[in-house]
Amino acid sequence: AAGASSATIAALILFFALIGTLITRPLNQLIDAALQIARGNFSRRLPVTSRDEVGRLSAAFNEMSERLQLIVSQLERSEHNYRLHFENVSDLIYAVQPDLTITSMSPSATTLLGYQPSELIGKTIAATGIIATDYISDFEQHVRGALSGERITAAEYIFTSRDGTQKFFETSFSPLVEENQVC
Repeated sequence: AAGASSATIAALILFFALIGTLITRPLNQLIDAALQIARGNFSRRLPVTSRDEVGRLSAAFNEMSERLQLIVSQLERSEHNYRLHFENVSDLIYAVQPDLTITSMSPSATTLLGYQPSELIGKTIAATGIIATDYISDFEQHVRGALSGERITAAEYIFTSRDGTQKFFETSFSPLVEENQVC
C-alpha cells in the first residue's frame, strides 16, 4: 500500500507539473509577445494551438497586434504626408503663442525671408524683426483675435528679410482648435 501511495503521489506531482507547464508556457509566450509589442514590434504573433481560453487569448492577441500594426502604419503615413506638405509649401506658415513667441515655422521662411526656421522659433515676433515695427500692434491684435476664435482672412503686413528687403505679405489667421478649444 505504501508503494501504491508513493506511485500515486509521484503520478499526481507529474500530472500537476505537466498541467503547470501547459498553462505557464503559453502565458510566458503571451508576456514575451506583449513586451515585444510594447517595444514597437507589432509583427509579433502567437501560435493558436487550441480552442480553449489560452487559444482564444492568443487569437485575440494576434488580432490586437494586427490592428495596432495597421494603426501605427497609417499614423506614420499620415505624419509623413503632413510633413511633406508642411516642408514643401511655398507660403509662410507659422504658429505663435499668445505672447507672440513663434512655436513653429515652415521651411519656406528660408526662401521668403532668408532665415532658417530654427533661427526664429522660440523668439517673439518683435524680437525677430521680421515684421516692420509699424505693423506689430496690428499683428498682436490679430493674434489675440485668432486666439479668441476669430478668423482673420486677409491682413497685410510688411515683413523684413534677413537682407533688409521689405515685402508685403497677405496673412490670414486661424486658431488651432482641438475639441472645441483654441490651442
